Amino acid sequence: MAWLSENGILVGLALLDGLSYAAAVFMVAVGLNLVFGVLRVLNVAHGSLYAIGGYAAASLGLFAASLGAPPWLGLPILLAAAVLVGVVLGPLIERLLLRRMQDRVGAARPGAL
Repeated sequence: MAWLSENGILVGLALLDGLSYAAAVFMVAVGLNLVFGVLRVLNVAHGSLYAIGGYAAASLGLFAASLGAPPWLGLPILLAAAVLVGVVLGPLIERLLLRRMQDRVGAARPGAL
């Protein structure tokens, strides 16, 4: 019991870290499943999009912190930056890449990759 009282915070942080990682993996898996299930195109760019969104969020968060934004404003800034990147890049990728792939003759068949 003494070990838990000394390391309880570390165990809690490890659990939160594992849950956040599992949530990120779940989001990528659901995105892959939805795109392939609806469009029948295997789009493996989700990892890149999440990385770009995370980088943009971190950059904007650091920029806001350098301007003296209060710390409690950090999470809303990070979320807004990630959503903004998704809103801008999502339709561009869908219109420029995925529709072209779907319009090809072989991509419309369910078993064609």
